[in-house]
Amino acid sequence: MTDNEPVRFKGETLQPLTIGVVDGLRDKEEGVLSWLGVPYAEPPVGEARWKSPAPVKPWTGIRSARRFAMPCAQMRDGEMIGSEDCLYLNVWRPDHTRTGLPVWVYVHGGGNQNGSGEDFCGDRLAVGVDGIVVSINYRLGPFGWFSWSGLSTGDAENDSGNYGLLDIFQALRWVREHISSFGGDPDNVTLAGQSAGARNILASFISPCAEGLYHKSTVFSGGMTLASKAQGEAYAEKLLSKLVMKDRYEANTIEARRYLHNLSQEDKAAYARGKSAEELLLHCEPAEIRMEAFPHLFMDGFVIPEEGFNRLGQGKYIKVPLMLGCTMDEFAGFIFNNDIFAEYAQNPLKQADSKEAALYGKANSFGSRLYAGFNADEVAEALAGNRDQPFIYVYRFAWRPSAAFSGGVLAALGSTHGADMDFWSGHTNHWLAEIPGESYYSEADKPGRAKLTHAMSAYLKRFLREGSPNGELGLPEWEPWNSKEGGATAMILDADRNEVKLHMSREKYDSGKILDEMATVLSDEEHELIAERLFKGRFFWEGKFK
Repeated sequence: MTDNEPVRFKGETLQPLTIGVVDGLRDKEEGVLSWLGVPYAEPPVGEARWKSPAPVKPWTGIRSARRFAMPCAQMRDGEMIGSEDCLYLNVWRPDHTRTGLPVWVYVHGGGNQNGSGEDFCGDRLAVGVDGIVVSINYRLGPFGWFSWSGLSTGDAENDSGNYGLLDIFQALRWVREHISSFGGDPDNVTLAGQSAGARNILASFISPCAEGLYHKSTVFSGGMTLASKAQGEAYAEKLLSKLVMKDRYEANTIEARRYLHNLSQEDKAAYARGKSAEELLLHCEPAEIRMEAFPHLFMDGFVIPEEGFNRLGQGKYIKVPLMLGCTMDEFAGFIFNNDIFAEYAQNPLKQADSKEAALYGKANSFGSRLYAGFNADEVAEALAGNRDQPFIYVYRFAWRPSAAFSGGVLAALGSTHGADMDFWSGHTNHWLAEIPGESYYSEADKPGRAKLTHAMSAYLKRFLREGSPNGELGLPEWEPWNSKEGGATAMILDADRNEVKLHMSREKYDSGKILDEMATVLSDEEHELIAERLFKGRFFWEGKFK
C-alpha cells in the first residue's frame, strides 16, 4: 500500500485514513457507525481568512471523532456563536462491513449566514438508504462570501470571494480521496443541499472548479441565485466603512470610504484581516432570501463564470441525474412574523375571519407558488432543454400536521420551507416542532408520517444507486419532468393520519400566470402591500417582476 492508496474499511469505530486515525461512535440502537468533527481542510484563520481552503495536513496519533465540531462563525440571538476554525465534516454509515456504498454529501441551509453540518443528523437516513451520509460545515456570512478589491492578490481563486463554495468543493475532494476508507464508493457521490445549500449546489453546476467532484444531485428548495462582483464590492465597502467609523470616529460613510481608499493595498488587507470575527458579524444584517442584504455566489469569472446561469442554455454545465423539490407552503415561514400580521400571528384561530387573515392567506398562496416555482419549476425547465441532460425528478412536499386542519399557527404555516427535511432525515428536528402550545408532530398522525418517511427514503435509495427513484415495489412510478403541455411535473409527497398519499401532478407553477392572477384577484391596496412589503427584494421577485 502506498501513501495515496485508501485504507480499507475495518467495520470498527477506530478507522485509519491515509492522513491519520479517527475514532468514532457505534450506536447499537440505530445500527449505525459515525465519525463526527473530522477535519477536511486546514483552519481558515489569520492570513488564511478569505483564501481558498487548503487540504488538511496529516496528524499523528488517534483523533477523537465523537462530537460535532463548532459551527462556522455566525450570529444567533444577537451574539456570535461558533468559530472561524470550522471546516469539519461528519460521516454516518450502517453498522455492517459491506463496502462500495453510495455516498450522499449534504450541504446545510441557513441563507449562507447560519447553520452547520449538525443540522442534519444522518444516522437514520444512512441505514434507510444503506449508504453513507456526509454533512459538512462551510464558511458563512462575511467569511464565506466576501468580494473586495482591497483583498486582491492576483490569484483568481483566492480573489473570487466565493470561499464558502470553495469549501464545499474541498469537502468533495476529501470525500473522493478518503470515503472508501469508510466503505463508500468515491465514484458514486450525490451532492445534496437544502435552501442556501441547494442554491450553492445549483451554482456548482456552472462552476468549472466542480467538474468531476460528484455524480448525482438532490436539490431541496433552492433556486438559481447569483450576485455580481459590483454587488460584493459595494457590500464589503459598506461593512468596512461601518468599522472605520467606529474605530476612527469618522462622521459619515463618505469619509470612512475615503480613508479606506487612501490606504495601500497591503494596509487595506491588514485592516480587514485585523478585525475580529465578532466585529465583522455584528455589522451584517439577515438576508431572509434577499440578495441585496447579503450578496453571495459571485460571478467572479473563475469559480463562477461571468455569464452565470446563461451557461445552462449553452449546455455548459455539469449534467447529472437530479432530484429536485420544494414544499407547498414555501413562503409561509418568511411572512408569518411580519408586522403586517401581528395580531393574526398572536392568535390565528381568533383572527381567522379578520382582514389580516385574508391578506395572509393570499400572500402565502401567491408567494409560496412563486417561490416554489422559482426553486423547482424554473430550474427543471432551464435544464430540461438540453438533450444530454439526464432525467430530472421533481417533488412537491404537501404533508401538513393533522392539528393544522383545526386552525391555529400550524394551519397558517402548513408545510413551510424546510418542513420536508425531517422526513428525509427520519428525525423530528424542524423548528415548527418547537412552537409553544402546538403539536406539529402527534401520535395521531404518526402512522402516516412513518409511511411517508419510508417512501421518501425508498425513492432516495434507488436514486442514489441508479440515478432514478423508481423500482421499489409498492411505490408509484415517479415520472421525470416533462416540459410539454400537460406533461408530468412533480411527485406529490403527502400522507394523512394513517396512509401515504403519492401521485404525479401535471400542474406547473408559471410565474407569468401567477402574476396575472394576482392582478385579477387582489385589490390595489392588497397588491401594493404584498408586492412592496412582502415580496420586494426576494429571490423570486426582484429583477424579474414589478
